Amino acid sequence: MTEHNPENTSSVGTGLTDTALRAFEKGRQLGRDEMAFARAEIAQAGSNLRVAAICLGVAFATAIALLGALTQTLIFAIQTAGLAPVWAALITTAILLVLGGLLALRAFVLLRRAAATPQTIITKISADLQNLKESLK
Repeated sequence: MTEHNPENTSSVGTGLTDTALRAFEKGRQLGRDEMAFARAEIAQAGSNLRVAAICLGVAFATAIALLGALTQTLIFAIQTAGLAPVWAALITTAILLVLGGLLALRAFVLLRRAAATPQTIITKISADLQNLKESLK
């Protein structure tokens, strides 16, 4: 028969405890490393967002300047067709007004649709949860 040795049990228990502590410490270190990695990713994303915002601002300013040049070109083209400068400017203004109105209307429709989307998602999730509850009964 084998004798039960209390010293062997305590060394096994201590070894188990040490292993658990090392595993716990490795888990903590892994968590810290993951958090550091996440912070670095967020910092990089923020940097990319900052550069994108600057580029978008410059592009917007350039687009405004381009619209001014396009407007002047359209006025000159209409004048070249034989109309007086006042009428050329008025026709160009009317074209830009109609175009701007159509774009604003389209934006309004898209914004209303986008505002309705979260409510639609909530409704669908609620229906799915209700179906799940009923199937579990």
